[in-house]
Formats: sequence, C-alpha cells, structure tokens
Amino acid sequence: MASKQPVQSVSTSATAVIPTPSTIKDSPAVERALNRSKIYLLVSWSLLYPEDEEFLDYLQCGEFVEDGRAALDALQVVLDGNGGERAKQKLISLKKQLDLAEKLIASECVNWQLSDLQSEHRRVFSLPRL
Repeated sequence: MASKQPVQSVSTSATAVIPTPSTIKDSPAVERALNRSKIYLLVSWSLLYPEDEEFLDYLQCGEFVEDGRAALDALQVVLDGNGGERAKQKLISLKKQLDLAEKLIASECVNWQLSDLQSEHRRVFSLPRL
C-alpha cells in the first residue's frame, strides 16, 4: 500500500560528493591492487593439484603466460617509477619467470595429457621418502 505522505526533496548543499565508479576504477591504487591480485591468482593456480583439464588447457593455449605478462605490464605502468629500483628488479624477475614458463610449455607441456600434469605435480610437490 502506497503512503500518501509528501516526498521531501534532498537539498543539493547537504549531499556528499561520491566518486564516480570510473574515478575509483581508474585510480592507480586500484589498478595496482587488481594487477597484484591477478599475479597472486596465477601463482596460486600454478601450485594447485590439477583436478581437471582446465588448467592444462589454460597453459597450452598460452593464456597463462599472456595473462601474467598483461598483469605485469599494467603493474609496471601504474607504478611508473614508484617503488624504486627494487620494484623494477622484481618485475623484471617475474617477467623472466614467465619467459621460462613459456619455453617449458612450448617444449614439454604442449603434448601433455592431464595425467602427465598430475604426475609432474606429484613429482615436484611430494615429500621424498627417507
């Protein structure tokens, strides 16, 4: 049932200034956080035991490396000199790791089946028997 009370208008002088979504989305801090999160996500996916072929497909089609490079490139742009030499060297190191991953995928993983990826995961992450 609709109320028959008069609607009060809001005074424009009393309203707060709320940033528009594009202002928040485009802020350097948000961009840094989004790209760092993408990098963390890629690292965590690479450590998970592969239950299905989704991650293997992601590796073999090249999207894993593409997404990693895109996140690092965007992070480098957003940092734009902030973070100093240490941040620059860390980004260079991560790019080298992606280059190595790309070479490994092209030379070995391109013909793998899910069972091969699972076997490699067990080999890398299993504790040695004493």
